[in-house]
Amino acid sequence: MIIKIEHFQFGMDISDKIIVDMSKIKLEPKKQKLFRINQEIDEINVQTKIICVYEYEVVEE
Repeated sequence: MIIKIEHFQFGMDISDKIIVDMSKIKLEPKKQKLFRINQEIDEINVQTKIICVYEYEVVEE
């Protein structure tokens, strides 16, 4: 998960945990994209993962 606020970028590995108080930040949805990633388990089985990326814009008060 990556949260981009103005010129600062906070990122985390999926094994990490982070708490962000989103009530302190006014955001407006900008874009949404879906990605599909195929992971080959063996020669016959394939697993598909869906990744959803949201982009927000900071709204000035």
